[in-house]
Amino acid sequence: MHGRKRGYGILSLITILFASFGIQGSGQFLMVDLVFLLLGITFLFSTIGLSEVVKNELEPVKALIVLPLGILAMFGLVLLYVGATNELSIVEMLKADMIKAQPEVIKFLEAIEVKDHSEDLFDAKAMISDAPLMVKSMMTYGIGSFFDFIIIALWMNLYFLLRTNRISKTKNNSKFSEQGLLNLTMPEYVKYGLVVAFSFYAIGEYFEIQLSSTLGFIGLNIIAAFYFMQGFGVYLKFLDFAKLSGFMRTFLIVLTIFSARAILVIVGFVDEFINFRKLMIKKDQGEL
Repeated sequence: MHGRKRGYGILSLITILFASFGIQGSGQFLMVDLVFLLLGITFLFSTIGLSEVVKNELEPVKALIVLPLGILAMFGLVLLYVGATNELSIVEMLKADMIKAQPEVIKFLEAIEVKDHSEDLFDAKAMISDAPLMVKSMMTYGIGSFFDFIIIALWMNLYFLLRTNRISKTKNNSKFSEQGLLNLTMPEYVKYGLVVAFSFYAIGEYFEIQLSSTLGFIGLNIIAAFYFMQGFGVYLKFLDFAKLSGFMRTFLIVLTIFSARAILVIVGFVDEFINFRKLMIKKDQGEL
């Protein structure tokens, strides 16, 4: 118990240190340093949350929903506080930082462009030169992609924690195991959430409402992350069905994760209607 309290105390101290980087002597937040505070919150919530899930044998899938939503709520509170205590809004602060950094970034890209005349560099230079577009991209796609990464990272860490916890116990009497994360299936109502998130994003893009675009894209990324997990579970089941193991299995898993992630998201979504696992079981039993 004391070790647990000591550990949480250390984590809280680390978060406070992150926060201290986000405040100037005047008490005003810097945009670049605000990232440190948000990262500290993410680190604290994720670490404590995962340890509590394993220790108290809480349902892993619910944890994967609650933890990101908790982090998102804390992000919202911090951003509201920063917006209320500063003369500039979050968007204006970010835009000011972009304009300030533009000359150095463009100079750096031009130095690279001398040796490499790729189209990607040209596009990057054009985007950096347009501060409002850059801010819009960061506020919408940057934040949304961050939460996508957070959910996948939580899922992977929780999988290895549950696996280690199961292997290390002499008696396997845990309520939940890592297999539950591989057999993940989205409830039917998630499809309605997909429609709502897409509506928020479409309305925000059409009417140029930044908050609506950001919330919509965050929602789409969160749902896509869960469909990725479902698709990944189907993919592992397919590898079992194809009786692939050893190096080839590992190679295909790594290759697919890094090069065909979008395909796994689609597979996870389609699995809601087709149930690939059930089809493979029937095929294996000679029923098809």
